[in-house]
Amino acid sequence: MYKEMEDLEIGQIHSKEYLVSKEMILQFGTLTNDDNPLHSDHEFGKKTRFKDINAQGMLLGSLIIGIIGSDLPGPGWMCLGVDTLFNLPVFPDDKIKVSVKVEKILNALGVVILSGEIRNENNGITCKAKIKVQKLEIKNDI
Repeated sequence: MYKEMEDLEIGQIHSKEYLVSKEMILQFGTLTNDDNPLHSDHEFGKKTRFKDINAQGMLLGSLIIGIIGSDLPGPGWMCLGVDTLFNLPVFPDDKIKVSVKVEKILNALGVVILSGEIRNENNGITCKAKIKVQKLEIKNDI
């Protein structure tokens, strides 16, 4: 069930596609107490360079983390750090593809370096991330 270091290969990729809904953006704002009108008020959004509300950067980053926790490398690993760069907005009803790729395996440390990318079908690469994860020691005698 849990991936070990030897189960991972440099270049290995896992991707998921999402339709970012207005509800996702509003729920994330509620969950995080982010009441920035850029993420909730269409009238405010119209007055900005974006011309509409858009998704929070950390909502997008969380989708990358979701892949790491569930798929690549998956359960049994912990995130040590994430460095994200947000290039372009994601609006309600945008379709995005979230990908995580194994970049480097540091066996002696039990650490894997991953890259994350979010590609918006409407305008290209929205987010890039570098992530460091470490294998958890899981005790079977508990």
